[in-house]
Amino acid sequence: MRLDGKTVVCLLDTGCHVTLVPQSVVLQPAVLRCGVGVEYLEAVNGTQIAVTGKVILPFRVNGQHTKTRTAVSADTDETMLGADWFGDHRCAWYFVNSIILLSIVVHPYL
Repeated sequence: MRLDGKTVVCLLDTGCHVTLVPQSVVLQPAVLRCGVGVEYLEAVNGTQIAVTGKVILPFRVNGQHTKTRTAVSADTDETMLGADWFGDHRCAWYFVNSIILLSIVVHPYL
């Protein structure tokens, strides 16, 4: 995915209910802030992840614009696209063919 002309490597994590980005991604100039507050998410191993805000990021996937609602945390180093992202963008993940169908557009992910 791309944000503000830069590549952002993302972990596709259907086991994660909430899409999450590191605080460093939010420092990009093209970001629209839509909420602030502190709440906590819990990782599968029980670790608490402090959420410092929520934003809508204007990502691009193979040239396709996607507005991505996401939580922001300084407690992570990677962008995680959660089950909410898959639902918001009507995704289907075809493991056999190594593709993701995103809003009816096919995207190879290897």
